[in-house]
Amino acid sequence: MRYFCVIIVMACFLQGCSPSSLEDFRQEGQSVERALIKEMQKIHSREQLVAAQPRLSWLFEKLVKVIIEGRDWRDNHPLMEEFPLSNADKRLSDVLRAELIRLYQLEGGRDLVEQCQRKALNRLDAFEQRRTRRRQ
Repeated sequence: MRYFCVIIVMACFLQGCSPSSLEDFRQEGQSVERALIKEMQKIHSREQLVAAQPRLSWLFEKLVKVIIEGRDWRDNHPLMEEFPLSNADKRLSDVLRAELIRLYQLEGGRDLVEQCQRKALNRLDAFEQRRTRRRQ
């Protein structure tokens, strides 16, 4: 009985921490983007990029998780109003893009970054294919 109560309390706590609006997903995504940028800004050589690969992979997967959860939430709440990207969103995206371009210019950088992204992008692609099939 004691374990059951602990599980119930944990479930309530976790539910309270999960995003409950598109704005929550946006904020969570921005947080992951900022972490990616911060990690990328530390990288100035191929060796540093190789060493950072596990962390970058984890962050890319975390970003895809937020994207998938946000799209699922949006699909399940079709009456919720969508809102356009803010200037802050666009600036953050531009900084992330600039960091990616900078890392691509390192020796072997493009291949190393793409390795970091591969699992997350495959997961996102599989989700989008399932989502498309559900809509048909």
